[in-house]
Amino acid sequence: MRHKIRQHLESMKPHWGKIVALSPLFFLIFFGYVLSNVTASVLFVERVGVQYLPFIYVIGALLIVLAGLAITSFTEKKSIARVLLTLVGFGLAVFMELYWVITFENTWAYSFFLLFSQTLYLLLSGTLIWNLAVKLCSPFEAKKNFIYYSIGASLGGITAGLLPTFLGIHFSTENYVLILISTLFLAALNLVYLERKYKALLLPEVNLEKTFKTDFITRGFRSFKKIRIVKLLFATLTLFYSISWIADFELQKILSENFEEGRFTELYGLTAFAQSILLIGVLLFLESSLVKKFGVLNVLLSTPLILVPAFIALLFFPTPAVVITAALVTNVVTYSLFVNSSNFVFTALPHNLRNNVSTFIRANADAAAMLAAGAGLLVLSQFLPNQWIVVATLLVLLDVAVIIYYLRAEYLKQITLNLNSENREDMHTAIENFGERVYRKVGVQELMKLIGWKKMDAETVRKVIFTLSKIDNIQVIPALLEIFNQYDNTVKY
Repeated sequence: MRHKIRQHLESMKPHWGKIVALSPLFFLIFFGYVLSNVTASVLFVERVGVQYLPFIYVIGALLIVLAGLAITSFTEKKSIARVLLTLVGFGLAVFMELYWVITFENTWAYSFFLLFSQTLYLLLSGTLIWNLAVKLCSPFEAKKNFIYYSIGASLGGITAGLLPTFLGIHFSTENYVLILISTLFLAALNLVYLERKYKALLLPEVNLEKTFKTDFITRGFRSFKKIRIVKLLFATLTLFYSISWIADFELQKILSENFEEGRFTELYGLTAFAQSILLIGVLLFLESSLVKKFGVLNVLLSTPLILVPAFIALLFFPTPAVVITAALVTNVVTYSLFVNSSNFVFTALPHNLRNNVSTFIRANADAAAMLAAGAGLLVLSQFLPNQWIVVATLLVLLDVAVIIYYLRAEYLKQITLNLNSENREDMHTAIENFGERVYRKVGVQELMKLIGWKKMDAETVRKVIFTLSKIDNIQVIPALLEIFNQYDNTVKY
């Protein structure tokens, strides 16, 4: 074991410079993301009212879309580090002003603080900081370095979640804004250092075709209107992400009704801490074994069903312990099993559409989910008892399961079509997709069902087998033999 660790550390020597330079930024950004969410949410719920939270979701969704478009156009002209530095500096200035306003207990200040902090940190922790890492690292470096960046982000979330417990319930909630100001200041220093040290790597790309990311979004929308798998994928992401917003609403509502502000802050922070710990555990120890045993698409199909028992328990026992458990299960499943398995579906799209579609979906699914959750809660929370919100959530989960069932069928249909594509990249991706699934028993079973369902002729089956035989992995051989046993000797040839 020691030898393996020493060997790994030795192989990482050329990469430690970028890891040490960038990992603290991940820590600071995700620390701020968790702490700002806890602080702003508690202040708003306790001093304005949880019944107004759906309005924040709706307005916040629109702000995120508008801010995202503005940032996108800016990144085409300036380095990603400069864009991040500008955003961090702007956030620093606003938080410094907000702290003094909040101390006078202005209602509008709590609303603005929640909206602004949500928008700021969703932009920073979403695509921007990961785009910075992509620009800084080569593909070879990314495979080695990104795990350390993820660890830095996770440690930031863990530390922020524990902070209210360490400081105690007597530490005033608004004083956490001072800690946020400090972290943004440190993040700005880190970005200045990165821009000076790696200036050549962080320059914006010269785009001779004048194709901007907003063009990608436009093309992605056109694909959304025409291609069924894109519609199903967008609907799946939007509805599933909206469940997380609803779970967070229920968490804040029940905690605020049962505890005073200091205890509410502490429990909300501990929930964020537990979520970060569980996410690391699932990603490191559970997800890969589940995918190997059941396959990526079956894991994706199971994700909404995993959440059903948690919300059934919440329906009958709306207690703090149950709502914390439901929120933890929802967020951990969403940001581990669901996100990673749904990302796999993008590989079925043709190469000439994949970038456009992924940009469109990633740029709009989060905001659409926030808008859907806010609009739904706005209606249900105003006119119906809280139990009906949970019932509606259960119905949405069942709808998601049905959509994923059809999405899985579309995925298998698309990669089968890609086998006949004239585009070599699409053919290569289809080979990888089939090969990834054939490594596992479930992959073979699904392939057999697909062949039977489509009533493929011997020539098509021969093409599939020939494709699979190109995978350089010994585990493919028994999978091929199993397919051979289901067909006559003409296919074996």
